[in-house]
Amino acid sequence: MLGTMSGNLIMPSLEPILLSSITLSNKVGKDTDRTITIRSHQDIVQAVHEHNPVKAEDAMLLHLTYCRSILNHR
Repeated sequence: MLGTMSGNLIMPSLEPILLSSITLSNKVGKDTDRTITIRSHQDIVQAVHEHNPVKAEDAMLLHLTYCRSILNHR
């Protein structure tokens, strides 16, 4: 949703895939994964709320890096 709101042209195509992966992750993921993911989303939203693009980008990169590490270890 945030990607679409920011004008990212690719996000509308990716959103169904992301939503289905979230559903799957919630079914098979660990509670710690969910907690970290929720916290990272909160950090991203907070940075956007603060109008701080550097902080938002850093938070998003940390989130994506964490997601990649989870996928690589399954």
